[in-house]
Amino acid sequence: MTIRAEDAALPEALTRRAREDGKRPALLWRDRVLTWGELEDGAARVAGGLGSRGVEVGDIVALASPNLPELLVLYFAVQKLGATALLLNLMLSPAELGQILADARPCAVAYAAPLGPLVSRVLGARASAGDGRPDADLLRIVLGGTAPGAVTLTELAGGGKATERAVDPESTSTLLYKAGADGVPRGVMLTHGSLLHQGAMGSIGLEMTPADRTLLVLPNYHVFAIGVAVQTMLHSGGSLLLMERFEPEGALRALEEHRATILYGVPTMYAMMLRQATQGQAFPDSLRVAICGAAPLPVEVAERFRAGFGVEILEGYGLTEASGATAVNPWYGPVKPGTIGIAIPGNEMRVVGEAGRAVPVGERGELVVRGPNVMKGYLRRPDATAAALRDGWLHTGDIGSVDGDGYFTVHARKNDLIIVGGENVYPSEVEAVLREHPSVREVGVVGVRHGLMGEVPEAFVVERAGAHVDAGELVAVARERLAKFKVPRTIHVVKELPLDDAGRVVRSALASGTR
Repeated sequence: MTIRAEDAALPEALTRRAREDGKRPALLWRDRVLTWGELEDGAARVAGGLGSRGVEVGDIVALASPNLPELLVLYFAVQKLGATALLLNLMLSPAELGQILADARPCAVAYAAPLGPLVSRVLGARASAGDGRPDADLLRIVLGGTAPGAVTLTELAGGGKATERAVDPESTSTLLYKAGADGVPRGVMLTHGSLLHQGAMGSIGLEMTPADRTLLVLPNYHVFAIGVAVQTMLHSGGSLLLMERFEPEGALRALEEHRATILYGVPTMYAMMLRQATQGQAFPDSLRVAICGAAPLPVEVAERFRAGFGVEILEGYGLTEASGATAVNPWYGPVKPGTIGIAIPGNEMRVVGEAGRAVPVGERGELVVRGPNVMKGYLRRPDATAAALRDGWLHTGDIGSVDGDGYFTVHARKNDLIIVGGENVYPSEVEAVLREHPSVREVGVVGVRHGLMGEVPEAFVVERAGAHVDAGELVAVARERLAKFKVPRTIHVVKELPLDDAGRVVRSALASGTR
């Protein structure tokens, strides 16, 4: 099936949505309602304010905020200028965020008022990481409050004429960073076209209408949120019910009070909601679609959710480089538990061998993806881009298979990625931090199963001769340098690590306890 997005770029899509559904709610947050018409008008006015302060086509504007209406107003304002929105992962450490800003080189940074102290630390880390842009040249924008030296969204909206520039559909709309296999963060460039096609594919595949309400509990910096939840609502004309951060009691209450019909989540979220509901809180009955991605969904969670909520959790698969989802169990059925479903409409998936040729049904190989939702590439990383995009196909690094009905299954990760509650952790990144400790000679990090988070990191270290490794001290070092979800839950001191003939750590042996 061929899926076409009606509009060439996000500003056109927002303008059309405001014209067709201007009085319908676009964003609901606490007791506030922002209609599609108000969202479009606010974005245009803020765009004018940004333009008057020097933001140009192609500039990068960094956004650090939980899910607030102001964030999405600013996000679409950036799109109207033909600039690029960099959504920052608030779970990362100041050092990690500083490294990202040094690489991205934004002209402006916007942040929710309570995050002011964090932003100051991040900007200091950015300078240490090598970005030569003086702080005085960086436009600061504060959301939901005021801050010294920062302009508010109200001031931006009132200080410039409503603006919308001609936007190239192949220009970079959104920049999302993820750790590379080498531990160095990579900026994934998603274009206007790739995001609009993702929205069209998801909206049409789920038969979404303006009557749908999506509960957005995922953080905006996650491609599942900005690439799927936001874009499908933009395409369908439905409403986004915003939660600043996920917590199970509030999510269940919001589902019930606002009669939300669509929910996107990761396995950890669904498990926590089930736990909350079985402790006495009511099971809402408004849902018609529940989609799960980012990590494997335990069959037990799927079965209990179906029994309690009356709907099937449709497990799917996607990645940042493909603007979100690439496969999902179809909501019109049949559903095959344990699989990631079929390729979504307008998208292609294959399982290939080392030579890049498709393998027979049932055999394992690497999952590759092709479609208009695939990324433009990695920011200023031509070698990494060429390695990921080959002959028109995006190579995912995941090992999978496909059955005779076209349903795909993920069996393993080629790059040893650890997925903690939907967040990606590369072992090499954690190992690099632990290896800097003077007591550590060698280190290997693997993911181990966890009932709530799916996986958590564990580290195996070999002491230097005459040294003593203090596990608590190593954990403290990791907490200073890494996001909380990347910190090893357990440190094992071992005499040696299992190595292959090339001297590389055999992670499968560590994970299975052969050490």
